[in-house]
Amino acid sequence: MSNSVASGIFTDILGYYKSFSPAEMMQVASESPLPGHFLRHYHRPNLEKELIAPCIVTVHHDLEDDDTSLAVDKFLDRYREATRVHCLNTLQQKYLADRGITNTIVIPHGYNQKYVFPGAPDDHQIDAESGRHRKIRIGLISRRYPRKVKGEAYIYELSQHLDPAAFEFVLIGKGRTYDAAILERYGYEATAYESLPYKMIASTYRSIDFLLMASWFEGGPANIPEAIGSAVPVLCNPIGMAYDLVLDRVNGLHLCMDPVIDAENISAWALDEQKYLSLKRGAFEQRERAITWGQHASRIFDIYRDVTREVVGGL
Repeated sequence: MSNSVASGIFTDILGYYKSFSPAEMMQVASESPLPGHFLRHYHRPNLEKELIAPCIVTVHHDLEDDDTSLAVDKFLDRYREATRVHCLNTLQQKYLADRGITNTIVIPHGYNQKYVFPGAPDDHQIDAESGRHRKIRIGLISRRYPRKVKGEAYIYELSQHLDPAAFEFVLIGKGRTYDAAILERYGYEATAYESLPYKMIASTYRSIDFLLMASWFEGGPANIPEAIGSAVPVLCNPIGMAYDLVLDRVNGLHLCMDPVIDAENISAWALDEQKYLSLKRGAFEQRERAITWGQHASRIFDIYRDVTREVVGGL
């Protein structure tokens, strides 16, 4: 891990790796490389001066992110030293290939199939109590970052061009009560949770009509495979894993990040019942585009085996 800073995302990922680990593999999470282990898998390679081969490196962030702490020149030399570079999406892979780094493999993040699964493929948005059409429910499921990298300013502008009588918001993540208050000021019904157990977060996907992912930079995010696995259409800036997993007008809509144009497009598809149902059915049919954490871990272990065979065979 290259330092002792706690990360919920890394803790979850390593937890999945251990839970799906085959009997012949022993995995140890450590701050610094430990002696006596054959392979090393680096998650913060930018904090290392030199990698110890043989090794795997995972690219967890958007390589075009303008955050100075994630400047790409802090990573490229380490990627060149790696035996394999694990990318989360093909945009990362192409970015590295354009810089001469081709020892890459793409394996997106997964979802927890115990909790993430689809609802009915032909939900007509009928309220169970009134029998009337309810509002379109847009979910925003991610924590809020101070530098607004998740597209908060865009979301505020977008909301001013949608109809509060037709749309409502469900927000989950640290800091999202702040955004809910702003949306309420604009006339929307907005339900917000700062923190929920994962089981309840997963069930929320089955209660929303769309996931909104308006980030400016993303390596993932985790909510994309969760939405795909839940058969929820995604409104997304086509970056990160969304670029590979969300097909425009099939299982979601690609945003151009112009709030006026995007609002018109979202309204045209969400408020037309036949168009909405085509997206809902498309999301149901395309749900296997996302992989489970078990499948993800299995592919990571295949990298370990391949590297081991290459190294041992070359001795």
